[in-house]
Amino acid sequence: MNSDNVNSRRRRRELVCFCCGLTEAHIRAAVENRKARTLRDVAFMTGATTGCGGCESDVELLLARIKLEQRDLNSGQLQLPLRLE
Repeated sequence: MNSDNVNSRRRRRELVCFCCGLTEAHIRAAVENRKARTLRDVAFMTGATTGCGGCESDVELLLARIKLEQRDLNSGQLQLPLRLE
């Protein structure tokens, strides 16, 4: 297994929202499966950003990254890995 796959799985398990115990996978599921499109949608569907609000910028960045991935995937131009730094 290459290190990119390991890092990707590790990121999905890391908490994005500590108040609600949400990981990247939870946010991705809201966007990919439940069609969340905005930060407000993600907050409503997952509870992210509704506690202390400290994760708002991380959730916004993650949402933007997921949208870019979807756009690039739909256009056939996806170049992985895309990372939050």
